[in-house]
Parts: sequence; C-alpha cells; structure tokens
Amino acid sequence: MKIVFITHYSDLYGANLSMLGLAEMFIEQYDIDVYIICPQKGKVVDVARKKGIHVKCIPYIYWQGQRFITLKKLLRVIWNPICIELSCCYVKKISPDVIHSNSSVADLGVVISKRMKIPCVWHLREFGEEDYNLKYMVPSKKIGELYSSANRIIAISEYLRASYKKKYPVLDISVVYNGVKNFSVKRKKHLGCNFCVIGRITEQKGQYQVLKAVVELIKSKRDGFHLYIVGEGKDRYVNKLMEYVFSNDLGEYVTFTGYVEDISDFLCGMDVGIMSSKCEAFGRVTVEYMYAEMQVIATNYGGTKEIIGDNAMYYDFGDFICLADKMGKCMDNHYENRDELRLMAEKKFNQRVCTKNILNIYKEMGIRTN
Repeated sequence: MKIVFITHYSDLYGANLSMLGLAEMFIEQYDIDVYIICPQKGKVVDVARKKGIHVKCIPYIYWQGQRFITLKKLLRVIWNPICIELSCCYVKKISPDVIHSNSSVADLGVVISKRMKIPCVWHLREFGEEDYNLKYMVPSKKIGELYSSANRIIAISEYLRASYKKKYPVLDISVVYNGVKNFSVKRKKHLGCNFCVIGRITEQKGQYQVLKAVVELIKSKRDGFHLYIVGEGKDRYVNKLMEYVFSNDLGEYVTFTGYVEDISDFLCGMDVGIMSSKCEAFGRVTVEYMYAEMQVIATNYGGTKEIIGDNAMYYDFGDFICLADKMGKCMDNHYENRDELRLMAEKKFNQRVCTKNILNIYKEMGIRTN
C-alpha cells in the first residue's frame, strides 16, 4: 500500500508530529510506503527523511492564511496551477492508494484527488480562525463544497467535529483521537515548583497571559517557582514576551528554552503543565503532560476537557488572575492522581489504536491495506 500525506507547513508541532507518528507506525507495523508533499524545507522534512519517508517540497499556496490575503489570492490563481501540475506528476509516479490531507489547511489533497481520481481523506486538526486566526481565501459557499469533495473526513475530537458540523451540516465527519507515543519519566529532583507551557509561541497560545499570572504570583509574595516557555514563534511576538519579562524583572522566574526535541526528557524536571491556548482542537501536549504524570492547568474551551476531564484545573482564557490562583494551589498541594492520568492517556491516545482506526477508515473506503 502507498499513502501520500499533504502537509501545509514544515515545523515540528502538533499536526506534523501526529502525521509522523502515523507514518512511522504505517512503515514499521504494516510495511506501507509513505510519501509527503510539503510546501518548503524544514524540520519535518529532515525528520521524515531520517525515518525513511519520501518527501517532495512543492510551494503550493493553501486556501487559508493569516496575512496578505489579497496577495495570496492572486498568487493562488497565478502560481498554484504550476504547483498542481508538479504535484500531479509526482503523485502519478507513485500511484498511491490514498491521498491523506493532514490538516484543514491542506486543500491540495482534494485538488489532486479530483484530478487523478484517487481517494482522499481529509484530516481536520484545527478550528482555523479560533485557534490560528486563519481566514479562508475562497467564497463562503465554496468551503463546505470543497470539504465535501473528500471521500472521508476525520476530526481529532468530538468538540472539533461539532464545530465543523455547526458550520457545514452536510459534512459526514468521523472522530479519531490523535495517537501520542507513550513514554515514561524518571523525575529529576529540584527545588520549588516548575511550570511549563509547550507549543508554538503565538498570541492564540496564550503565553502572554501566563506571564501576567507570574507577575500576580510575585505580587502575592509567592516564591520558589519557575516558568519554562518551550517552543518557537515569530520574532515580533517572541520579542514582545521577552520585553515583558525584562520590564517586569521576571528574569529569575522565566526561561525561554526554544524548541525542545526530546520533550520526554525535559518533562522529567517539570511539575505542572499549562495548556493556555485560546481554543485547542485536541492538545497533544496535554497528553504528554498526562504521560509525564504532571498536574495540568488548562483553559476551559476546546477539546482539552474531552481529553483530560475533571483531572485538571480550568480557567477562562485571558483570566490571568484565576490562572495565578490555580498556579498557587498547585504549589501548595501535593498531586495524587499521577497514575490515573498515565493510564487514561495510554488507553485513549495510544499510537497503535489511532493507527488501527485510520486503517479501518481506509478499509471502509474500499482500499486494500495489505
């Protein structure tokens, strides 16, 4: 069997990590040939090739964007026909059994599918506007029509499925939770309480609100804690956060680590994981916190509650006073439910289970998987 994944970006964050987890399991457990079309070179390309995955970089301009929408609309008309031809030539040489679009942004998958009569699965992994401030670059009436042209649509949580069904009632959407590779941690001894926020550094991910909560903790005479902000982002926003740290004299309380490749080793030294996103479709970082047996503080909107239920402390996005209060409670109280979190994650978000569920969807489409 041969699969072509379509991804819309080249960094190593949620959607691409989930794609690589699937691809690795397809190769190792099912002897499936995996190919990826990516818009440009980057970390995901390097990692994929090391895993024996074939990658082709084609700079297609996808149908959702944050900035320069008018210019991108023009370029889609002028530039994308060339990229579509290049993509179809590449896919023709492979002759895959299925095209798997790895996010709602990756509309190239259905374009190739319709042109070449190859079945397409569209994997919805984000809300779009709510979590990444993305805008569609096609007329509203065309959005549902394009989604409907996929043979199957998958959402990564019931919450995400409900959001798309509300906007586009005609869509038939299955739910398959992301698989997250299991790991165990051996805790590193340290003084005080270590908090962390992991993920792409953007306004929607809420790191600025966490810094404001740190200021509130200091105002209330709390000490003996440290916050680690893990990830990368655009310079303008990262600089805004760093300037806030400097102007509020938070240097001894906050560390920016940059991108951390071995997240399981890093979490050995953490006590509390914060999921501060405005709207999280799934939150694989939350599952990693669960594997690491950490206490979790999260915003109460999106798919996080579906993942972890009552085993977290919740606050409203933007309410940094409440967040500071939750952080203080974590510092005061010994966490008792560590094993429960790990067992829940192993049962619901096992990579093998996720892979098997995806293969079952392929089979339901009439695709032979062996």
